[in-house]
Amino acid sequence: MNAIQQRLAKGEKLTGDDKDAYDYFVWLTTTKPGQITQKLDEQKINTDFFMQLGDAVSKLSKELAQMADLTQRSAGEAADVDKVKKDVLDWDLKNKAKDIRDRLKKVDDAEFEILKVVGPVAQEQIDAVDSRFYALLITKDQTPKVLESLATAEQFAKDVSAIDVPIEITKDTIAFSATQNSIAKITIKTVEANAKVAEGTKRFHDTLTITFAPRSPVHFGFGGAAVYSFVKKSEFKAETVNGQLKIVEKKGSDYFGQNIAAVLTITPRAWDDPIFGGQFQVGFNPKKDELAFFAGVGFRVFTLARIGVGLTYQQVPKLGSGLKVGDPLSATTDLKVDTEFRSGAYLFISITTK
Repeated sequence: MNAIQQRLAKGEKLTGDDKDAYDYFVWLTTTKPGQITQKLDEQKINTDFFMQLGDAVSKLSKELAQMADLTQRSAGEAADVDKVKKDVLDWDLKNKAKDIRDRLKKVDDAEFEILKVVGPVAQEQIDAVDSRFYALLITKDQTPKVLESLATAEQFAKDVSAIDVPIEITKDTIAFSATQNSIAKITIKTVEANAKVAEGTKRFHDTLTITFAPRSPVHFGFGGAAVYSFVKKSEFKAETVNGQLKIVEKKGSDYFGQNIAAVLTITPRAWDDPIFGGQFQVGFNPKKDELAFFAGVGFRVFTLARIGVGLTYQQVPKLGSGLKVGDPLSATTDLKVDTEFRSGAYLFISITTK
């Protein structure tokens, strides 16, 4: 086409095939259908592009169809599990996923460039539009389903790679007894999404019993606690006294109750008597303007009730800088209250989970 344009620049007239080729080039670059073709060419969206994308999606669909069988086989012996892992690894899902996502992004980019330049195509032009544009729109319409299938395959591959890999069970704390073994039961259930493919496979419905010998020096419990703190706190208000607005202090009682959001109990093995045992306790209350820390010792009666004493370091109200009780105020807004930390004793009664 460059040679033809050079000839035209010299003033030559085109005839025959050269004229037809140039006329088609002009039509291609000046009409909407032609601009669509041009944009598709620029983005290298060709027949091979769609064929390769179609092959990748087709292989992905076949691999998804294998999931039920692979799930069943994963319940077999170690050799069966190893074979399942190898089969899924052979999917080469990482490279396949990148290729599919890159191609779908290219479809998005091409559609954006086309619509940005030509806008909507009129009905009378529809027959002249490049067929690749139809393929692009169909691909765009199927993109959510393809991405969903891809995510399913990636999650399945991740789950398969985790089969028979040791995991740490942290949901519940298992306490040791000083005088006897502790028994823990772990039930393996089927993930709801895999219920159909796992139906009838006993491995997914096992209940395992694990015995823990009392060899740890301590065990831990975690829960909440009701605390009576002996740290005095006052409330400061602006009130009218003898006709004048002043700062007034409302002193609190000698103790007040509050709840601790997080309490860790530490029980030495030697103190872990099933009826009457001792323990240490560390607590934390994150409530705004009432931040508090607790540390104490106590004893347990049977398995749930715990009583003890300790020291606390917690926030209490105080007057702002430069203010004192009895100062006159020109307005209630002049009263500024801040917080400070004070230490003192506390009594706790708690119920903890073990």
